[in-house]
Amino acid sequence: MSTTLTQDPQTAQVWVAHCKQCNRLVVFPHTVPNDGHGDTHRLAPGLSLIYVCSACNHKSVFSAQEIQLQTMENGMQKAVSDTLWRVVIACEEKDCGRLMEVFTCVERFRRADEVLWSIMRAKPPIYCSRGHALYEPPQVRSMEAMRSV
Repeated sequence: MSTTLTQDPQTAQVWVAHCKQCNRLVVFPHTVPNDGHGDTHRLAPGLSLIYVCSACNHKSVFSAQEIQLQTMENGMQKAVSDTLWRVVIACEEKDCGRLMEVFTCVERFRRADEVLWSIMRAKPPIYCSRGHALYEPPQVRSMEAMRSV
């Protein structure tokens, strides 16, 4: 998949998917994810993104085929009151330590602990690649507000 980024300052290229439970729109900045080589126009073939919907608590795992590059008007992005968060959590199971990257959108005014609460109540629960469930409270390695979407 190859797409040229728009030069129109009134629009932005974003990756779009929908919650697999409630169909709520999920918008990722065009820089997340990429092909692993800095190319923000292509998705890595083996990509999988974990997303927890704050509306229905459903955990969706998106593959590269389920995320589409779209052009969105900047005004439309600003009209939505949610902020996309990227949270990296380490598995605390003995001799594991695998990192899990989880995304969620919550209202702009929510605190960091409320963002984590949104992730911890995911259904089905989040597991590391070795099948270990998250501990509560989770071992957060990094947490950042990606942008308002």
